[in-house]
Amino acid sequence: RLVRDKHPEFCFIAEVYWGLDLELREMCFDYTYYKDPLDWAVGPSGLSRVQFDYDEEKHRRRIRFLENHDELRIASMLSLPMHRAAATWIFSLPSAGLFHQGQFSGALHKAPVQLMRMPTEEPNVEIAQFYDNLLTVTAHDARKNGHWSFLHPRQSWQGNDTHWQVLAQAWDHDESHLRIFVNWADYRSQCWIDLGIGNLQGKEVILRDMLTSK
Repeated sequence: RLVRDKHPEFCFIAEVYWGLDLELREMCFDYTYYKDPLDWAVGPSGLSRVQFDYDEEKHRRRIRFLENHDELRIASMLSLPMHRAAATWIFSLPSAGLFHQGQFSGALHKAPVQLMRMPTEEPNVEIAQFYDNLLTVTAHDARKNGHWSFLHPRQSWQGNDTHWQVLAQAWDHDESHLRIFVNWADYRSQCWIDLGIGNLQGKEVILRDMLTSK
């Protein structure tokens, strides 16, 4: 607290595990590591709604990542479609994002930091282009300045439970709107989603995919 009293703009970040992030935030840390999304993404459970359905303030004080110096490269653990889905979802949430050197180029090899050198790897063009597009999404006016909400996809028809595989979130700032949809299944999923943009009756609505320009 003494440091914050003298330098209120100073940002405290803690690397923490074992579920102690809340305790450190109560000790005035602004952001704390949150490794669970990485473990979910590469683990058998995958990503699901229940893991992220909580208030915006709790989201905002976490640092999420798919790579760091201690972990295997995400491009070596997930297929390209799953890599894109995980990154799109995790780095669009209202939290700080941590990117590791080589992640944007799709590096595959992990080297111990003590080695002080890395193998030379050719960049993965598809992954590099994806991250270029994703950073445009994360810099969207609605995400930078707006309000976040968690969306709840509904069953599209009786007997079709694929809606549980769809993760959805919304960002809104005045007339600027951003919607993030991720299908965490390796098959097509269907659902109904309330976009939460008010009354659109009689209006022309154009949905533009910022990752593909469709």
